[in-house]
Amino acid sequence: MVLTDEQAEDIRAQLLDQVSNFPEDKKKQIEDKILSMTNEELEDFLKQNQAMAQQPTSGKECVFCLIIAGKMPSHKIAETKDELAVLEINPIAKGHALVLPKKHAGITKIPKSSFGLAKKIATRIISRFNPQEVKITTSNIFGHALIEIIPFYKDTDPSKRKKAEEKDLIETQQLLYFVKKDTEPVKKKIEPKEEVKINLPKIKPRIP
Repeated sequence: MVLTDEQAEDIRAQLLDQVSNFPEDKKKQIEDKILSMTNEELEDFLKQNQAMAQQPTSGKECVFCLIIAGKMPSHKIAETKDELAVLEINPIAKGHALVLPKKHAGITKIPKSSFGLAKKIATRIISRFNPQEVKITTSNIFGHALIEIIPFYKDTDPSKRKKAEEKDLIETQQLLYFVKKDTEPVKKKIEPKEEVKINLPKIKPRIP
């Protein structure tokens, strides 16, 4: 099914907003590409990037809700009660991650904690992969708002996405995964050893 003109216009606006924080030397190139795409090309672009989520109508769920519910596989790197962070499987660059609020809502409803988690992930990406910069942007794909954390390296081209290999995703996941520390390890209390008393037999003095 080809996108209607209204749907295409809405998606173009979302994509343009998404690239607004990209480096200037990359942004113009991407904006021109988005504006020049036909409705059919735009739909193909969305499908290739797994952004063609089903609208949350009767009997259908959006792809992000399915990921959050565990009904669709993902590579999780962090989770709280309000959001789930996963790796983008068609990344712009190594370490490209998504923070998905668990509530299906628009951008204005993204919890502050989601932005806090995105910043923590960005810091970890910098420490693990040393990119030139990391951009944090928001998107709204068919009603489900999300945050993207995108690292940029010297050779990064935002217009080119490539499906990541499973081994690369697993390797990246292991490097970025947040281990939740609910409690400190319990230190075993060392009880003082009871002094053992030994009663030696008394020896009578020997009389010559």
